[in-house]
Amino acid sequence: MGGILSCDRRRPTPETAPDESSEKTSREAKVAEAKRKAMQAKELGNQHFKEKDFENALELYALSAELHRDDPSVWLNLSIVKRQLGDFKSAEEDAEIAVRLDGSNPKAHYSKAMALRQMGNSQDALDACLRGLQKVHDDKAKALQQLKCELEKEIPPPKTLVELLEEDAATGKQQVPKKQLDEDEVLIEELPREPAKKP
Repeated sequence: MGGILSCDRRRPTPETAPDESSEKTSREAKVAEAKRKAMQAKELGNQHFKEKDFENALELYALSAELHRDDPSVWLNLSIVKRQLGDFKSAEEDAEIAVRLDGSNPKAHYSKAMALRQMGNSQDALDACLRGLQKVHDDKAKALQQLKCELEKEIPPPKTLVELLEEDAATGKQQVPKKQLDEDEVLIEELPREPAKKP
């Protein structure tokens, strides 16, 4: 009867119980190993970049980013090397990732703006500079500030309505949409008129 009432199931001993701390330690060790390998790949990529071996630098930076996705410096390096290789769209995307990971890094904002400029998007490049300068307020942003000034010189000021209408008349093309002209006429008609002065 003792066997029926007693529980033959044994409780796990500390040796047989799942050890959560060893699983956590194992995960931490894997993460640390991945970060170490990512750092090695990045350092090798830096060496290749200095030697102007951009293709191998790209491969090593990509490996580093794959191993450690949260390192903004790797994404920045990817952006810079892709600009060197003429892949401006990917360079802009990688710089954007670097900006999202570390918005206070002026080099990330600079690389994004340069990629946009190299794609011919001067206005977007200027906007990227301005966003970067809002987040970075120190001497490290000198290159970003200089790029902003250069872009402001490149971008012509918007034409006034009068200038557009004069061009329309000279070329015979209509640059100002009819809707805009109708709205402007309404606005002009609504302006208060001064009473005529008596002589």
